[in-house]
Amino acid sequence: MTNLNNVSKTNLSLLQKTAVLVFAFIFSVALSSSIVFTQGSQFAHASNFSEKDTAFVENTIKLHNYASQYLKSNKISDKQIDQKYGDASYLTFAFMRQFNYKYQDRTWAMTAGLLDNSKTVSLSFGDKKISGIKTYPGGYSFMNFVKSNDPELYSYFSAFGIDGVNGFGVKVSHLAVSLMARMFITTKGNYSGELNKPKIPTPISITLSALMTEQEFDFLAGWAGDVQKLSLVIYPQDINGDYQDYYNKTMQGLTTDSIFKAGDAQYPWQCQQADADATNLGFLLKDQKSDEKFANVLRNYYYNGGFEHKFANMLKYDGVKSVKQIEKYSNVVYRTPTLIKTHWPLVQIIKRDVPEAQAKGMAQAFYDYYKIADSK
Repeated sequence: MTNLNNVSKTNLSLLQKTAVLVFAFIFSVALSSSIVFTQGSQFAHASNFSEKDTAFVENTIKLHNYASQYLKSNKISDKQIDQKYGDASYLTFAFMRQFNYKYQDRTWAMTAGLLDNSKTVSLSFGDKKISGIKTYPGGYSFMNFVKSNDPELYSYFSAFGIDGVNGFGVKVSHLAVSLMARMFITTKGNYSGELNKPKIPTPISITLSALMTEQEFDFLAGWAGDVQKLSLVIYPQDINGDYQDYYNKTMQGLTTDSIFKAGDAQYPWQCQQADADATNLGFLLKDQKSDEKFANVLRNYYYNGGFEHKFANMLKYDGVKSVKQIEKYSNVVYRTPTLIKTHWPLVQIIKRDVPEAQAKGMAQAFYDYYKIADSK
């Protein structure tokens, strides 16, 4: 494999450009949400719901059962999926994701995988065309399998569409794609070659491995991406602000819609809720591959209190013990796995470095918010 420690400035520029293409769509999708929030509406707590959304939980369990049946009948498996989760869990959430065409983009395909009948995908979703991405085999056959065996279940999930939110205040398609990103081995995926045969690194897989670690990909497809999405709204509005200014602006963005100007994309609160659930379920579902164990995890999480402490658990499960770990993502500069100092792909769009005090203020606000959100 190419020694990436000797990447030239020219190659680094190419890597940076590739990174922008990889992540710009991922984060801009959530930023483009048309949802408008009212004062204080960002705080959701399980007790705020008059009834727990048993339909979502039980239908997700039923969907996992169908995935297990389908995989057993067709003997399908893909080495790009982390087998601590297993293919049935991956297919379950992939099914939910398919009803939001925005999450079928090439960049999400590289980060979270994609379903298709063929070895590579070349499909159109509206004006979006995807081509050349290695995909999970038989995925759309699974969609048809569910539709044939349980039309009511198929209709239940298809109704969520692009922006559908379940009874727990979670955007379903975003939960699905964020969780899939944790199940999909991003830095080892996107390989050429047949299933169950040696994988051959491609320019895509080499580039992704050089840009970020697997953990960074997972975090940025979830809560760390939320940090950077909100920063894109705050940075241009308050270029010369100090620590306290950035702390206040960030907290306003997390708890109200007051910092957003006309035409600005609203902060996608339902996506933030989804990212927290994806982090927690991603941790809890490891090595819980059977239908029975999968069902136990979902019921315990949504019925027995896990959901009520989602943000505290999110930090715990991802090993975030200090503000410094969040500051890594509120800053615009980071080091690649090859120790090259560069800019995060998305935040690079603002074309400037952010003073350390500003990055610290944003990170502290996120950390404090995560601590208080569970108690509201």
